[in-house]
Amino acid sequence: MFENKNIIVGKSNHVFTNLYIDMLIHNCHIHPDNLGLITLDDEKNTCLPAEHDIFIDYYKNYQLQELSTAKTITFISLNAYNSFLIQALLDFSGVNADKIYIHLTEDELSRWKETHEQYGEIRETKKNSVSSCCLSVLPRIKHFIASEQAFRPEMEILLKRTDFTIVDARDAFSVMPVQLLNKFRELYSEQTQHTQPENKILIGAKRGVFKYLEIISFLRALDKAGILRDYKYMIFTYEKRKFFRVMIDLYCLYLRHIRKTIIDISYPTVTNSVTYNALLVSCSHIILQPRGSMTSVKEFIKMGRGVVHVEKDTRNHLELTLSVGVDVAAYSDPAELAENIKNNHIDIHANQLKVTQRFKDSFAKLNALYK
Repeated sequence: MFENKNIIVGKSNHVFTNLYIDMLIHNCHIHPDNLGLITLDDEKNTCLPAEHDIFIDYYKNYQLQELSTAKTITFISLNAYNSFLIQALLDFSGVNADKIYIHLTEDELSRWKETHEQYGEIRETKKNSVSSCCLSVLPRIKHFIASEQAFRPEMEILLKRTDFTIVDARDAFSVMPVQLLNKFRELYSEQTQHTQPENKILIGAKRGVFKYLEIISFLRALDKAGILRDYKYMIFTYEKRKFFRVMIDLYCLYLRHIRKTIIDISYPTVTNSVTYNALLVSCSHIILQPRGSMTSVKEFIKMGRGVVHVEKDTRNHLELTLSVGVDVAAYSDPAELAENIKNNHIDIHANQLKVTQRFKDSFAKLNALYK
């Protein structure tokens, strides 16, 4: 049944799972016949394009012996939701340890690190998505798909071992299915006034990543640097997060009536991937939060849209500089952030080439794994 197939295990309609499969077919040139999606929920898949026509079925319809005949078995993340099946496969046969690959996300690594800092070890808590099954399989996982330079040092500390391999191809998929993304890129490749970025700063690449006091400190620093009115501003927010917006609007009223400064701030809410990324690429600067949104930010850089600013020594800073290899405008405080925006020295085109090469390298590594 599964001989010579590369099995991806995940939720039926989880966006990253489906983007990963789409990327393997289009960019890594893995034939659909050599792929299969084993779902952890008994729902019909509605996300994968119909032309892919890969094998999809619910895990309970198969015995462990059947699943163990697969060439590789890739789990998108390691958490309380999927670790029971990893444990079952490892307990069934030690050979499966050579077949199982964990696509490790920075969310997991950050949760493990926070737990380790609090308790001195990784353990179950109410919020870290770690279960007894996770704890059972962590010492036995041999292969991760992750960032070698940005992840390995922390992984060795957290896992208390070095005997694991890393396929250095984390998040090789992008923000939407490949064919749709190509159309999106083609639209913005037209160098006209209709497609160029505005003088606009995105503060946080997703909702709720900066507190309102942090945002006000950014705006105050930009005002002191004399460039506040040179830009528009955009902040993703929750529709019901009214206090957050009220506090920022109060600061804007102070600017208007006391400092005689009027600024343009928009507050878009959740939307689909095309609209979300259209909003991102309309900006010339992104103030990136300490972790998360790497997929979208890499696409922003690859399309040559502008400059990414990120706090020094955060996970996103380390991954962008060490793993992806791009130059970012790193800052330690709001004043340095404002100075970086005022006197930009980032080569946007050079970064574009670096991200493009990084994707090519990742595709080649995944092709070698799944071919």
